[in-house]
Amino acid sequence: MSKLTSKLVIMFSAVILSYAVILVYNFSHFTADVLNTHHVDIIFRGAENAAETFERMLPEDTRPDNFIQTVRNLGNVEYSLAMLSDISDYSYSLCDQNGEYLYLNEDQLVQKNDIALIPEAETVRDSALAGESSCLEFPTKEGHIIAGAAPIHNGQGETVGILLILHQAGDSAAMQSKINRFLFGLTLVVLLLLLLVSVFMSFRFTAPIRKITQIANELAHGNLSIQTNIHQKDEIGQLAYSMDQLAIELRKSKEIQRNEAKMHDNFLADISHELKTPVTVIRGSLESLADGVIKDPEDVAAYYQQMLAESQYLQKLIQDLLMISTLKTKEFKIKQEPVHLSEVMSDTAMSARGMAMKKKIQFVTQPPENDFVILGDYELIRKLLMLILDNAVKYTESGKSIYYYQTDRGEIVIQDEGAGMDQEAVSHIFKRFYRQGKGIERGSSGMGLAIAKEIAVRHQIEIQVESTVGMGTTFTLVFPVDKISVEN
Repeated sequence: MSKLTSKLVIMFSAVILSYAVILVYNFSHFTADVLNTHHVDIIFRGAENAAETFERMLPEDTRPDNFIQTVRNLGNVEYSLAMLSDISDYSYSLCDQNGEYLYLNEDQLVQKNDIALIPEAETVRDSALAGESSCLEFPTKEGHIIAGAAPIHNGQGETVGILLILHQAGDSAAMQSKINRFLFGLTLVVLLLLLLVSVFMSFRFTAPIRKITQIANELAHGNLSIQTNIHQKDEIGQLAYSMDQLAIELRKSKEIQRNEAKMHDNFLADISHELKTPVTVIRGSLESLADGVIKDPEDVAAYYQQMLAESQYLQKLIQDLLMISTLKTKEFKIKQEPVHLSEVMSDTAMSARGMAMKKKIQFVTQPPENDFVILGDYELIRKLLMLILDNAVKYTESGKSIYYYQTDRGEIVIQDEGAGMDQEAVSHIFKRFYRQGKGIERGSSGMGLAIAKEIAVRHQIEIQVESTVGMGTTFTLVFPVDKISVEN
């Protein structure tokens, strides 16, 4: 049994036991009060009924001073008192104003004066002698005693005597004892059943918690595929749902780490590959020059030019790596200033036209109808456009055309009539060091479109690419609606 289950069982048991004790205690006192009240009521009514019986038996001229003697003269007084005692098991006696008592003792009629009564019985007697029926229940060393008395009147309504009943409430005590034993036994049985129920409920209540604990341990040991499969509409259900979501997020995080590690390894492999060729060329050229193998001035100059070109490629590669690393850094903040797209398009068109003219490519552009403005970094947006334009010039043959324009919704379109790509190539063009086709000049680092993609992400710009092999490629830059506006 777990600690939580044990605590719940102890808690439930304590609550049940406390409730049982309170219930039994109160019920015991309640039954005692009911029994005593019942006896008091019976004796009270019995005293009044018996007094009425004796009133009918007495002559109308009975007086207080001859009440006892008149009763003794009745022929059936012994029988009446005996019958009353047999029926109710109470002690009956008659009393007059002078304290003279008449009662049965072992079936003998006894007349006695000034019998000593306890104070409560005297109170009942005096109240009846004053003409008021009463009944009291009071405790003594021997147990509870109930005293009841009712006045007896003559024909003129004068109180001539009383009927006094004294009862030792032993039967009430015995009945109460039986009730208490029954309650105690019933309580033990109920407590045992409730204890079993509390154990069962505690186990059932803690079962999902134990399962969640097991899931947490499994997650801690790297088992991220496990789920709680607990569906409850309560706090435990919410905890289980949170644990399942944690497992999902951990799986995603592990997958991201795995992909990042793979990308890191690929990046190092790509860097090594990219650096290997220029470093090998520069080293080979230097060794040839240092060893004096190359002596012809023209060959020496050619070697120097080759080493310069390779060092320039290395410099460009390092600059591109630094730039893409900077763009990927979360701490790097881009400027948020108004950028007129017509201005940046005009600027980049001038540079791209010069590159196109060198390859005898027709560069077609047209001024936009509206002046669209976007919040961002002018230099980075310019860099983004130049990288795509440079890529278009690079993959377009002489005699073909490149179209550079802006739609009426503010989208910038760069369309070339180059070699085009299939869909597989389109899915890879934004990866680092990816080059489409062969025969491209050595100066390309394969980082251009990867940098363009990072700039676009930083500005929330969507780059759409459509390409057909042999027909050319179209890049469309879609700007975020909440960041672009039109100035008249």
